[in-house]
Amino acid sequence: MAAPATHVVTGIPLPPGGGPTPTRKEVTAWIAQAKSDPLYARQVALYFKAMIVFQKMDPSDELSFYRIAGMSLLQRIHGDPDVSWDGVRNPPNPSDPNQDPSTGWWCVHNRANFVTWHRPYLALFEQRLYETMLQVIAQSGLSAAAQVPWKTAAQQWRLPYWDWAVKQDYLSPRNYGVPEVFTQQRVTILDFNGSQVDVDNPLWRFVNPKKVAMGASSMGQVGIRGQPWRSLVGTSRCGIFSQTPDPSWVNGANNWQAVNVSLETADWSPNPDAGPLGEAVYKLLTPGYSSSWESFETTLYTNSDPANFMSVEYIHNYIHGWTGGTSFETGIGHMTDPAVSAFDPIFWFHHCNIDRLGTIFQTLNPDMWYKVPSKGTGPLTPFHQDSRRDFWTSNACRNWKIFNYDYDDLNQSPQPPFGVSFIAAPAAAPQVTLAAARAVPAPPAASAPPTGGHVAEASIAEASTANEVDIPALKHSINARYGRIRHALRASPHIDGRENDYIINVIYDRYALNGRPYIIHFFIGDAPQGPITNTLLRSSKSYLGSVYTFSSSLEPEGNTVACHNCRKQQESGLLSTGQVPISTALLTHAQDENIPGLQSLEPTAVAVYLEQKLKWVAAQVNPEDDGAEPVLDIPTQLPSTKVYALSGIADHPDDPYELSTFSDYQFIWPATQGKPGGAGPNDVPPPPPE
Repeated sequence: MAAPATHVVTGIPLPPGGGPTPTRKEVTAWIAQAKSDPLYARQVALYFKAMIVFQKMDPSDELSFYRIAGMSLLQRIHGDPDVSWDGVRNPPNPSDPNQDPSTGWWCVHNRANFVTWHRPYLALFEQRLYETMLQVIAQSGLSAAAQVPWKTAAQQWRLPYWDWAVKQDYLSPRNYGVPEVFTQQRVTILDFNGSQVDVDNPLWRFVNPKKVAMGASSMGQVGIRGQPWRSLVGTSRCGIFSQTPDPSWVNGANNWQAVNVSLETADWSPNPDAGPLGEAVYKLLTPGYSSSWESFETTLYTNSDPANFMSVEYIHNYIHGWTGGTSFETGIGHMTDPAVSAFDPIFWFHHCNIDRLGTIFQTLNPDMWYKVPSKGTGPLTPFHQDSRRDFWTSNACRNWKIFNYDYDDLNQSPQPPFGVSFIAAPAAAPQVTLAAARAVPAPPAASAPPTGGHVAEASIAEASTANEVDIPALKHSINARYGRIRHALRASPHIDGRENDYIINVIYDRYALNGRPYIIHFFIGDAPQGPITNTLLRSSKSYLGSVYTFSSSLEPEGNTVACHNCRKQQESGLLSTGQVPISTALLTHAQDENIPGLQSLEPTAVAVYLEQKLKWVAAQVNPEDDGAEPVLDIPTQLPSTKVYALSGIADHPDDPYELSTFSDYQFIWPATQGKPGGAGPNDVPPPPPE
């Protein structure tokens, strides 16, 4: 019997003839360009046509949408013992030693390779869509000559991203929300004969091509476990209202209006450009805010420096929560749970943006990488970089262009110069498409595959992908898109203390409820009374922001199969961090004559105000029982939680080509001391474990 094929992850091949590396573009701008540019019109058409075909592939096929989505967080189709991916079996199931030793699943949340693991995962998805585009073109009935412009469009296409930190123009007034294409059940695209044709929008939802519940017995080894997911035929966004399947949503419900309510700027903000999403992204990209690549990418408690409590994974978490939903009261969806989130097509646009922010950070910080070098050499299982079955590593894909893509932000010139050597693909390892790889034999079963990868290092001068990025232009773009607090402060010269910055830092135990997810909501003023819903939060005049754990139950009968990584982290007592920027809210309160108690941003005034006004509520995100989010008792149920309020110094240059800086954070003990989970002078954050 022939050995199984190796699915080599290479990304889309570069177009013939050279030229700039094709870029991943913001999804709304990409679709808008299709109205005037034939190349983009063909790309958009090919994307929707290919996505429809991709989603309809049989779930038994490892290269189907179902199986690749089911591999989310290295889940290997939810831990079923005989369902590996690309010959890589599941890790041990830590919750049931009597089961087959390969019935757990891995995830990369709260780990130092959170961004880099998703890099080959996205490249795999992108590669499969490209190959499906070529298949669609081949079956179009066009002549060879007529196929050429369509193939050119496919070669130049790359996966678009959803920049959730930029407000949407289709909303009136402009506000945060899902891109408009995710609100349309059908879309109009260019057909191969030159006419316009209406098709079902594959971004509206994903439906199991078997037309049965994803956990039905007929799904066999690729069926989903855990409620409510196993009872569903299609994916939902804020559309599931109980554990008991209901005909109104069992096939999928896209309640995008509720998603937008969750994402929108709170009603207290008078500034149309202000908002916590943009402020969080901006800080993350400013000089010195992260002290290492680990600090930038993961919520894992790796650094006690106050600024390092912000991470791209923290922002990522609450996008998942807001897009999926956090209670049956207002509806939940697949994006809520890491085990099933990749089945929702919006997942790929969300994670593409996470990767984009990672590339921008790397461009601005070319010398910064893992402070513990060994973290860059571990295998990004199960992604193989060649037919020898070498795994990708973080070092190997540090240079994202090794997967033959770039981002529109960086396209002034494609690639930044790294201060240290990066990893380039070896000439001896041929690129093999996934479709062709079905015919590539794996190494003999007796030989153990290398786990570290055998890619060769090359200096930047030797790499054909090395080019300069216009850094001042990139900084100008960041200021324009995300520097809203900077603009708001400059427009408020009558407010004293504008050189100060304020944040809330949180240390929390992701597994305090045995993995069941929970969320901590922060307020300046009284928390809303009654069940906590997203609509109530947005309308509250006191709501500041939230910290969401984005975790899965570790209980055997919970929502997912046991997670190997999560169980190990729980046993090791590893903690996580989050950060809520509050300067915009404080500025709003200081400006509003109808809100008494704060007239400036001076530290003394803010300390008194926060001592009186700062409050928080923890609530369980509720995929297990019907109803609203139950409020948690922090001292008894979340005893590791520590909440800190801090003031720092902000420097906002007049030069639009320079980014702001934030530094010198000091604890505001009166704001938190004596409150549930609040930190006092004896609670200075300890050094994190090595």
